[in-house]
Amino acid sequence: MAEGLGIQWHLTVQCDQHCKHCYMYDSITYPSELKNELPLPQILRTIDSLYEFTEKKDLEPYFAFSGGDPILRSDLLDILGHCRKRGAKDILILGNPFHLDLPLCKRLKELGVAGYQISIDGLEETHDRFRMPGSFKASLRAIKILQEAGIDTPIMFTLSRENAKDLLGVIRLAHEIGATHFSFARISSVGSGRKNFKANPMGAMEYRRILLRVNLEYERLRRQGTRTDFGNKDHLWVPLFYEMGWLDREGPFVEPRYHRCGMSKGICILADGTAMACRRFHSPLGRFPESSWEEVVDSPEREALTTLDRFAKCRECRFKEVCLGCPAVAFGEHDDPFAPDPQCWVDTGEWLN
Repeated sequence: MAEGLGIQWHLTVQCDQHCKHCYMYDSITYPSELKNELPLPQILRTIDSLYEFTEKKDLEPYFAFSGGDPILRSDLLDILGHCRKRGAKDILILGNPFHLDLPLCKRLKELGVAGYQISIDGLEETHDRFRMPGSFKASLRAIKILQEAGIDTPIMFTLSRENAKDLLGVIRLAHEIGATHFSFARISSVGSGRKNFKANPMGAMEYRRILLRVNLEYERLRRQGTRTDFGNKDHLWVPLFYEMGWLDREGPFVEPRYHRCGMSKGICILADGTAMACRRFHSPLGRFPESSWEEVVDSPEREALTTLDRFAKCRECRFKEVCLGCPAVAFGEHDDPFAPDPQCWVDTGEWLN
C-alpha cells in the first residue's frame, strides 16, 4: 500500500468569522494571501503536478481543503471535480457552517467529499463568544444537513484555559448528535491567538488532569455504545497512556496516530500558494505553482524542522520517536518550535524545572 501524503490546502482567506484564536488573521502571510489568492488554473496545475510527483514516488495524496472558509470560493466545485477526476479519495473539508444546504452537501458528496469538519469550541455561550453570535446553532444545523447528505461529521475543539470548562460538555454533545469523530487540539498562541491567549497559558499538570478527565468520559461513552470515534490527536496522550500501563514500556509504539507531528507527514498550502511545513507558525518551503513538489517535499528546510536533535527537551525523552509534543504550541509560547512543549509534564532530568 502506498504511503500517504497529506495536503492541507487553505484555498482562501475569505471568512464570515474573526475567531479569537484564529492563526490566519494577524499572521505575516495574511496580506499576501488576501491579495494574491491563487486563481483556478494555477490550482489545477498544482494538483496535476502533485499527481505526477506522487505517482513517481508511490505516494497516495489526501486532501483537506480549508481557509478561511473554502465554501466561499465560487470555483470550489471545479477544484473538487478535478481532484475527483485525478482519483482523489476521501476528501475532507474544514469549513464554516453558514453556507451549507442539502443540495450543496449532496453535490459535495458526489464530488468525493467524505467528511466536513466543523469546529465547536464550547457550549453555546462560550462558542459564540469565541467565534460569532449564532455560530453554535448554525453548527448544529449544518451537522444535521451533512449527516442527511451522507457526509461524515467530525468535530474539532480548540482547547484553552478559557473554554476548558466546556470540553466534557462538548464531548457529550458530539455523542448525543452522532458526530462521526471528535478531537481536540491545544491553542497555539499565534495570529489572533497571540493577542488573546498568550498571557494565560495552561500549566503542564493542569493539562494532564484534563486528559485524565477526558479519558474517563471517553470510556464512559464507549461503554454506552457511542457511535462517535473519540480521537487522541495530541501526542501528549502517549506519556499518559504509558503511565497508565496501556502501552509497551520497552519497545516503540507502532500505532501511526502516535508518530510525531504532521510536519513529517504532509504539506500545507496557503491561499497565495506558499507551501508550509505547519500552518500555525512561519515555516515556508516554497511557493506553488512556481516550486516543484520535489523541491517542497524534499526540501532541506522541511527535513530540518523534523530533525530530532533540534528539539531541546524531546531529544532526551523516552518518547522521542513518536511524540515531540506540538511544535506549534511551543512556538506560540516561546517563539521557537524546538523549545519544550509548555504543557508537557514528562521529566527528562535537565528540564525538570
